[in-house]
Amino acid sequence: FKFPNEKYYALLIGNNDYDYWEKLEAPVNDVVEIGKILENKYGYKVDVVKNANANLLRNKLIELSKKVTSEDNLLIYYSGHGDRNLLMSPIRAYWIPTDAAQKFDVNWINTEDVSAMISQISAKHILIMVDSCYAGYSIKGGTSSIEGNWEKKKKNYNEKYITKMLNRRTRLAITSGSLEPVADTYIQNHSLFAYKFINILKQNENYI
Repeated sequence: FKFPNEKYYALLIGNNDYDYWEKLEAPVNDVVEIGKILENKYGYKVDVVKNANANLLRNKLIELSKKVTSEDNLLIYYSGHGDRNLLMSPIRAYWIPTDAAQKFDVNWINTEDVSAMISQISAKHILIMVDSCYAGYSIKGGTSSIEGNWEKKKKNYNEKYITKMLNRRTRLAITSGSLEPVADTYIQNHSLFAYKFINILKQNENYI
C-alpha cells in the first residue's frame, strides 16, 4: 500500500573501517543487504555509503534537502560506532565517522546536528534508524494525533486509516539501544537490529 506518485529514498550509512577506533564487522554488510531489498522489492532510490568520514557523512545529509521533495519519503539508516561526551554539559550523543579520533574532536557528529540537518529536508515521511552504541535519539517534527478507524485488539488497519496515516507529515526515530553499548556482529554477519529489520522487510507484503 503506497501512493504511486511519491518517491522513496534511502540513505544507508555503514562504517566498518575506522582510523582510530576498533574496526567493526556488521555495518557494511547490513546496509548493503538492506539496500538490495529496498531497491528490488520496494522500489526505493538507494544510496549506500560505506565507511563515511565526517565530511562525506555531513554532505550526504545536506544533499537530501536538495533532492527530496515534500511529497517524498525518506529512510536514513546509520550503522557504526557511537559515543557520548561525558565532559560536556549537558551530555551529548555522537555518531562516529571513520576519521574521528577516540577522544572528542571536530569529526564527532553531534546527533543534535544530525537532527538539525534532517529538519531542512521537506520529505513527508522521514524514518531514522540508528544502530550504534549510545544511540538514544530524539527527532522533532510531525504530528502525534491519530485519526481513523482502527480496531486495536484485532489489529485491523482499514484503508481509510492507512490513507490518513500516510498523508500525515511524520518524523520517527528507531534505535538499537538507548544509553548503552550494543553488539556488533550477532547473527549471519549482521547485527541483531539489522537482522530483524531485514527479516521484516523480506516477509512484509502489505505496507511500507
